[in-house]
Amino acid sequence: MRKLLIYILILNIGLLQLACNTEEGLEPVTPKNYFKILEGRGTDNPIAIRSLSDGNLLIVSNTTSFEQGEQIRKIRVLKIDLNGNVLNERYLPENNENWSAKDVLKLTNDEIVIASTSINSIAEDSSLVFYKINSNLDSLSATTHHNSATYNLYGVAEDQNELLFIAQEFKDQTSYPIIGRIDLSSSNIIDIKSAEKYDVPPATKAYRNAVGEYIWAYNRTRSYLAKVQPNLLQVNDQEIHIGNNLSSSVKAEKLLMIDMNPIVFGELTQNGNNQLFYYSQESGSSFVFGESGDVFLNNVQKTESGYLVTGFQSLQIDGSENRQTNFYFSRRNANGGEIFSKAFGTNENEELMDALMINDGIYTIGKTIFGGENTLILIKTDAFGRLQ
Repeated sequence: MRKLLIYILILNIGLLQLACNTEEGLEPVTPKNYFKILEGRGTDNPIAIRSLSDGNLLIVSNTTSFEQGEQIRKIRVLKIDLNGNVLNERYLPENNENWSAKDVLKLTNDEIVIASTSINSIAEDSSLVFYKINSNLDSLSATTHHNSATYNLYGVAEDQNELLFIAQEFKDQTSYPIIGRIDLSSSNIIDIKSAEKYDVPPATKAYRNAVGEYIWAYNRTRSYLAKVQPNLLQVNDQEIHIGNNLSSSVKAEKLLMIDMNPIVFGELTQNGNNQLFYYSQESGSSFVFGESGDVFLNNVQKTESGYLVTGFQSLQIDGSENRQTNFYFSRRNANGGEIFSKAFGTNENEELMDALMINDGIYTIGKTIFGGENTLILIKTDAFGRLQ
């Protein structure tokens, strides 16, 4: 208990220190802000936070624990209210399989798809699993793809009545992206195509644009938007160009499709430090942002008026080679401009993994070392990142 109280005090001090605020007419800070540590069965690596139509929140986290010396990997799913109280909790799957969530998509009908991989340590391969639940965490369906291969899954997107996914398939000493479509009504796989023209893995999820092309980002020595016809034969890639002298260091990390305009967030090296960037294909605008030291990107979520960026800051400790990571998050406007940015934390290594905005509040999930393990943390701040 004493350790928890000390952690709360240090975190409160950090949250009061805004790095930058560019909006005027600030409203009084709401007294309902908080942060909570949500301990689970083992080590937590949170993936996503989503809002539900019943006014509550969904949190998905990968957990690792050990039972009789055996490593157990499950997906922890929590339903919580806006005050941070746990209403329901499940660990998936409920059999002896090991799953790892990669992306979470809330559909327009309020059903939730947890896109994951199922790891078979004996056969040394994996499967893609798209597990659908409702807002009460009840199981609805599971769609699986297995081809005696190993997969890295990069994300899912809702495309009319279909679920679009992209993954890298490793099989028979070859590797290439695959694009799949799942019918959301029946949960059946419609088709899966191999993008064998690409010898590099995707860096982001994939979308379809207004003319039906598949679009995703990938990284070579530079970063590109792949633009491929539905038959995956005709390619019309475009370089993601961030400044005249920065292109070679650009690494795309997240792709969003806003009114059919690809928006890319990622990382680059500037003046010897790792920083973040924003890029709009439609306008061609781009800029760099971040904090002192190195800043790394974990996630970007769209809000009604912009974006929420989450990640971590890495700093050297007292000039030594040792480094410490702090929480980092930033709220951006619709053009990617800064509303606020901040880095804060305690003496532990900490990261923010995802965030969403409801009315005038921001709900952010992350992880901190607590009790010797990575532990799930939920922070509720006002619209300018203030806890108090």
